[in-house]
This record gives sequence, structure tokens and C-alpha cells, in this order.
Amino acid sequence: MEINRVDNPAVFRKIWKIVFGDSDKWLDMYMDGYMDESKAFVLKDEAAAQTILSFYEHEALKLDMAYDNHPAFYAGGSLPGCRKKGNFTAIMEYVTEEIKKLGHKNASIFPAEEWLFDYYRDKFGFRDFYYVNELLAEPGDIMPWEYEMKEGRELSLNVVSAAKYSSVREKILKDTNHLAYGEKLIKLQKETAMLSHGNLYEIKGGSGKALCCIERSSSHKVRITEVLVNPDDFKDVIALIRKNFHGDLYEIRYPDFITVDVTGAKRKCVGQIVAFDDTVLPESAYAGFMFD
Repeated sequence: MEINRVDNPAVFRKIWKIVFGDSDKWLDMYMDGYMDESKAFVLKDEAAAQTILSFYEHEALKLDMAYDNHPAFYAGGSLPGCRKKGNFTAIMEYVTEEIKKLGHKNASIFPAEEWLFDYYRDKFGFRDFYYVNELLAEPGDIMPWEYEMKEGRELSLNVVSAAKYSSVREKILKDTNHLAYGEKLIKLQKETAMLSHGNLYEIKGGSGKALCCIERSSSHKVRITEVLVNPDDFKDVIALIRKNFHGDLYEIRYPDFITVDVTGAKRKCVGQIVAFDDTVLPESAYAGFMFD
């Protein structure tokens, strides 16, 4: 068994495609513009590549103090015939040590499936940390009211650059525990959304700074990956999005500290953290984008 940094991106990509099934268009975008090969690893056994794992770095994890360049494990998995052999445990432990060598005090992970939360908790010591409120229902179940603007006010969705989104996002979240992505990762989210005819938007006309990210995960499903608004504007903003993005199913995620009276919203854990020292971390934080 041998673990090394990626020396052949095509091999890493091939395993990724088999394990996760992402589109060629998205993989082209990610691997050509965003993947740092110095942070991507391949495990080989019997002279063949079998398991992959990488990590990327956020601008910071902002808690009582800021953990700059906060890392998150990403794109980890083994080929179907190479599972349950200890490969993933080996590469996870190896990459963890690489992250520690960079001086990081903690790291995050955003499991793609529910059962993986227990796996990372029991196997590697992660704990639930990142939470959102989530609505997932048909339009009539989510928003039974009619779309009506308040007299003398108009809300509008305005496409913004990654740099603008990042700047406004930090102003909105400045007093909260949260992940600051930085312009490069937010650009990745913007380009991901654009592949499905979505985008990053600033919402104007409301009672404060407001942002949202909209994607289409299918022709019938609209995914509002992040919505950051004043609670008083929340229902109007969702109605505005529905007016501009028609679908049979809507998935809406927003921070659990935004309190709105909406039937069906559930608090959901979307990510975990592991500490490499004895630093006491808060109970939870907000993430937003998981690049899933």
C-alpha cells in the first residue's frame, strides 16, 4: 500500500468519476481551475490506484478567533471493488497528518450521505458542527401565500460577482460563527450554479443586505443553496425566487439563527469538525456551501 500526492490528475479524475458520478463539465471546471494537486492524494495497492482523498482551504473559520485557511476534507472514496480493506482509513489518517504539518488546529468535513456522519464520528472523532435550517417540499407546502410586494417597495434579484458576494456575505455574517470562503471558493460556487442556469444574487429593495445562491439540481427542482436575508423579508424573497425560478420542488437552506415562522423548516446538520488540540470550540457554526 502506497499513498502519494497526485502525479497523474487523469487517474484521480477517473476514480472520482466512478465514485461520485459528477458530470464531465463540472469535473473539467473543478480540476482545471480549482483543484490544488498538492492537496490531493491517491492510495495505490497492488500497483493500481484505488482510493482518493483531497482537501481544500477556506479563507477562515471565524469563531471567537479566526482559524485562517481552514481545511476541509473533500472527494474521498474508494473504487467499488476496493472497499472494506482499510484503504480509506489509511488515506484519511495520512492526509490528516499532512494537514497537521501545515499548522492547522482543526479540520471540517461535509458528508454526502447521512450514514457517513456516524462513520466519521465513530472512526475519526469528528462531531456535528455545521447546521442550517432546511425546507424541502412542493411549492404549495412551503409558501401558501400569494406573492405581493409591500406598497412602494420592489425586490429584485441581481447577479453579482464572486468578489461582491464574498464581501457582502462577510458583512452579513460578521457577528456569527461561520466559514468565510474567500473569493476563489465562492467563484467555484458561482460557476457550479451557472452550470444549472443558476447564479449568485444580491437582493435589492429589502430592509437590509441580502444574498442568495440558486441552482437547479434537475429541471423540476430548484435548490436555494444559501439565502441570507433580514427575517422580515424572508417570505417575500422566497416568493420572488419562486416567481423567477419555476419548479415542482424547492430545497431552501438558510442559517439556523435566522428565525422565521415557516411551517416545515427543520434544523439539519450538514457538516462536522475535528480538533487536533485541546482548544474548546463552540457548539456550532454556519457553513452554507458544501460543493456537493
